[in-house]
Amino acid sequence: MGKAVQEVQLESQSWYAKASAVVEECLYAMRTVVAFGGERKELKKFGDALVQTRKGGVRNGFKVGAGMGYTMMIIFFGYGLAFYFGMTLKYNNQINPATGQEWRPGNIMAIFFCIFIGSFMIGNLDPSIKAMMSARLAAGRFFKVKDNKPEVQCIGNDQRQDLVSITKLELQDVVFYYPARPEVKILNGLSMSITRGQKVAVVGESGSGKSTVMALLERFYDPNTGTVLVNGQDMKTFKVSALRRCIGYVGQEPVLFASSIKHNIMQGCPDASKEDFVQACADAQLGFVDNLPEKYNTFVGAGGGQLSGGQKQRIAIARALLKKASFLFLDEATSALDNTSEKMIQQTIDSISSKTDNGMGIVSIAHRLSTVRNADLIYVLNRGSLVEQGNHATLMEKKGAYYALVATQ
Repeated sequence: MGKAVQEVQLESQSWYAKASAVVEECLYAMRTVVAFGGERKELKKFGDALVQTRKGGVRNGFKVGAGMGYTMMIIFFGYGLAFYFGMTLKYNNQINPATGQEWRPGNIMAIFFCIFIGSFMIGNLDPSIKAMMSARLAAGRFFKVKDNKPEVQCIGNDQRQDLVSITKLELQDVVFYYPARPEVKILNGLSMSITRGQKVAVVGESGSGKSTVMALLERFYDPNTGTVLVNGQDMKTFKVSALRRCIGYVGQEPVLFASSIKHNIMQGCPDASKEDFVQACADAQLGFVDNLPEKYNTFVGAGGGQLSGGQKQRIAIARALLKKASFLFLDEATSALDNTSEKMIQQTIDSISSKTDNGMGIVSIAHRLSTVRNADLIYVLNRGSLVEQGNHATLMEKKGAYYALVATQ
């Protein structure tokens, strides 16, 4: 019975999860749904999911009810058998081996009620069995995740080398494909070198592997073949936590926590001084904060929902600058900014990389190629391979892949 209940619980949870996913997806993308007039379509989609959930609930109830009915049948059958056997003993004047006398009605009733109470307790186990099977099912999923060993160990007793700063990052003949799609090569024999203090841009068409390069440099993944070098050594010889402390990252879609602006910025360096905090905010052009009622204590909402895209982007840039890392990775970091703010932040980025006392390396990915004209080195990717490299002027003279990208804009 326990196995049957577990199967029923698994099926029921699966359907409820699908129905909940429809609601969550719709609420998350509410503006998109409304903009395309998809309310009725989403309601129908949710209704269809509920129909399947109801059918699953009916099957669930039938199986559980059948199990309870079977249990009660066994219990009452036991009652009847005990009563019949007791009356047979009395009718045939059988001797009770415990007393040496004939069975009396009181002896028979005492045994009958013992069986009755025992059967009643067994019947009461049914809710406990259901709860235990549900817990077992949940625990199975939990331990499946818990026991899964990541290929890149980020925490734990790490005996690898520590890392204070990074002076050079290199990719040597790197081949990479994502585990979910091993048939699609994202990077194909890619080699490139980035030195601290340089402004390096990685450009190319969508799907050429630009963001994957950053993922490998931060060691979110390991290459399938080839090597990623940090300061001339294999990246795997260094602690992952130490490596990521030396890299600041700003993504195309900034992620903010449901807390204050100050708390989000301090995530970059919780121990930063007030002077460093003020400087990072100034460099990221956060002047809009002064116009907010609570200034830097303003609550940003879930996912930064109470701020505009450009404001969230600037907060993310301030968070990365506060880190004072060896390298700053910018993955379309200025795409959500207006032209004025983009120009100011671009000037800030240029000045940061030129400071002799800091020498921060800037690695940027951009589709708007006007933002990479001042880069010291531009790598042009096409389908995971490096097709061109050089500065803006040199690549324009070649009239190759980079020239074609610029011409389309």
